[in-house]
Amino acid sequence: MHGHMVFTQSVLESKLLKERFCLLHVDISDHRGFDTLGRFDFLNIVLAAQHLGRLARVLLFRRPRVVHVPLSQNRLGLGRDLVFVAIALLARARVVAHVHGGGLGPFLAAAPRWFSVPARSLLGRCAALVVMTSSQGKGLAAQLPRGRMVILAHGTAASQIAPRVGGERGLSALYVSSNLQTSKGLWPMLDAAVQTQREGITAHWDIVGVWLGEKTRIEAQARVEGVDGIRFHGELAPELLAKRYEDADVFVFPTGETEGFALVRIEAMAAGLPVLTTPAGGGAEIVRDGQDGFIVDYDDPQQIVSRLKQLRDNPELLSRLSRSAQQRHRDSFSSAAFEQGLAALYARVAA
Repeated sequence: MHGHMVFTQSVLESKLLKERFCLLHVDISDHRGFDTLGRFDFLNIVLAAQHLGRLARVLLFRRPRVVHVPLSQNRLGLGRDLVFVAIALLARARVVAHVHGGGLGPFLAAAPRWFSVPARSLLGRCAALVVMTSSQGKGLAAQLPRGRMVILAHGTAASQIAPRVGGERGLSALYVSSNLQTSKGLWPMLDAAVQTQREGITAHWDIVGVWLGEKTRIEAQARVEGVDGIRFHGELAPELLAKRYEDADVFVFPTGETEGFALVRIEAMAAGLPVLTTPAGGGAEIVRDGQDGFIVDYDDPQQIVSRLKQLRDNPELLSRLSRSAQQRHRDSFSSAAFEQGLAALYARVAA
């Protein structure tokens, strides 16, 4: 499971959206693993052709008013998605293009003209360009028409987990990512984990996610070798992941600059966890620095260590941030607010 799949699942399972619209799902998933992303191989070409055929049949026989296309941010994936957009426009559907990742703007700026010019032209014809934060929109403003952009933050279900009461136990830290890789802040997180464990700042760390490559796994395990209390869990079923959120005191996610939104941040806030994260993907809009957690610099494990020590030494601060994070989720990042916003967008575009 990763961001696109979680988003698709939340749309398809939304009671509100199913009541107001006839939802047709063109499945474009590839279940071979993350190592195939952006790779040119024969099966990728076959799958793309199959997916284009599925969309063409839906457009021909069901005539949908709105086509919602999530956009990739590498050349092969985005090239396929732009063909989806072109086919939908030819069928006279209104297209909602959804920017999930944080790297689309820099990618278009660096792409050769033979790719970037038609990409901008097609995306400029979309009825709406959905971004998840205002900073993400600013990053795309030089490449795509600002007037078509709609800010719609993702949402997740509320949690029944109680806010934390600091000082009752040793500080427990949690890191969750769909895939464990450099761009998700893996190395600064591990370096901070090693230091806080050795200095007794934290009692233990739980690290959840699928390894993106054997080389990454070997290097990560070498970094924590000989340090007790750092546990790698791999992929967890939803009920087991919920238990990890419940057992933690703080959520650490120092993700890199290409992050899009990171649903895990608002999942952690729903569970009452103060969040330590970077500004990536509108991080400072999601997590208010000093209120719901802390914003740290990129690739700076020492800042993470300092903030964790501050939370360990100040139980009242930990409790206050925990309550604020959970309230912040209820106010701004609930699944109900997201579904209502998407329903209003579909209705406006269809009309």
